[in-house]
Amino acid sequence: MSFQAFWTKNPWLAPLYFDEWYLWAVHSQLEPMAKVAKSLKQHRDGILRWFKTKMTNGFLEGINSLIQAKPQREKLEGTEQPQISLPWFMQQ
Repeated sequence: MSFQAFWTKNPWLAPLYFDEWYLWAVHSQLEPMAKVAKSLKQHRDGILRWFKTKMTNGFLEGINSLIQAKPQREKLEGTEQPQISLPWFMQQ
């Protein structure tokens, strides 16, 4: 049973496949596999939400990196501002 196949499943069958894979993994006698399965089980709802949104956290990570870049750029330029400001991409 492959977790990679999970991503190709119908959204209605995905929860059933996930649960079936989880049971297989924790009973596989492969300790690393069981550990990963238990970790994924804690994030089950978020993982299954992908079937509705098709969105990963990559977009949010990108926005965060842009927000973090402004204070770093200001430090390098010596133009630190004491007040909270909008990220530079929101000011344009």
